Amino acid sequence: MNASEKPIRGTIVAGDRIQRSPGEVIAGNPEARRALHNALMRHQDGFDSLPNRYPTALHRLKDVIKSGVLGNIRLVQVSCYWKRDEGYYTSGSWHGRRELTEDALYTHFFHYINLLHNLFGGIRPTEARLMNLDHPTDRDDNGFVLFSLSGGGTGCLSFATATWGSTFENSLTLLAENGSMKVSGDYLDRVDYCYIRNHNRPEWAPAN
Repeated sequence: MNASEKPIRGTIVAGDRIQRSPGEVIAGNPEARRALHNALMRHQDGFDSLPNRYPTALHRLKDVIKSGVLGNIRLVQVSCYWKRDEGYYTSGSWHGRRELTEDALYTHFFHYINLLHNLFGGIRPTEARLMNLDHPTDRDDNGFVLFSLSGGGTGCLSFATATWGSTFENSLTLLAENGSMKVSGDYLDRVDYCYIRNHNRPEWAPAN
C-alpha cells in the first residue's frame, strides 16, 4: 500500500477473470488477483473517499439516478488517463515512493471504484486486463476492468498513468433507457451532457 494513502474499510469483491498482456489468463496468480481485489474494496460511506466527495456534479448525477427518470441503466464508462511520470515520484515529494507504490488501479483509481458502488448500488467485476506500458517496474500502469451493475447493465473502467505530456481524460459517461449523462473534469466536477426523455435540459451553473 502507498504510504501516503489512508486505509479504507471494505469488503473484498472477487473478479471472475484476470488477464495480463499479451492475453495470458492468470486468474490463479496470487499477485494479480490481490491487485484487483485491493482495488475493488467496497467503501461503505459513499463519497467519503477523497477526492470524489465534494463535486456538485456528482451529487447532481446521483440525484438523477435515484429519481428513476433515467429508467434502466444500460452502460457506464469511466475513463481515467493520467500522467504519472518519474517526476511524480521525486524524492521529497508528498506523493508515494515508487518502491512503496501498488498497481495503478489500487493506488490511483480506487476512488472511482468507490464512486461506482455509491452511484449504482454495487458492481461485480467480470474481467480485468492489467498492463505495464511506460514504467520500469513490475507495477501495472494501464488496464481496464469490466463489470456488471447490481441493477442490470454493464460497465468499463479504463485507466492509465502512462499518458504523455499531461492528464488527458477524466470522465464518467452513463447511457440509460431514457437518457444520457456525462460528467468530467479533474475531479469529475463538471456536467458536460444531460439529456433525458420528457425533461427539459437543466441549466446548471458551472460547479466550483
